[in-house]
Amino acid sequence: MIYKLKHTLCVIGGNWAKSLLFSLKIRRILLPNFLYPQI
Repeated sequence: MIYKLKHTLCVIGGNWAKSLLFSLKIRRILLPNFLYPQI
């Protein structure tokens, strides 16, 4: 039960991290670089 819960959390966390990275990539492509020199 605990293992299953941990596995589910890992899958959700992994998907969340992937979508976050994906949206960051899209944002970097869509927005001009001079707006975000710190990225």
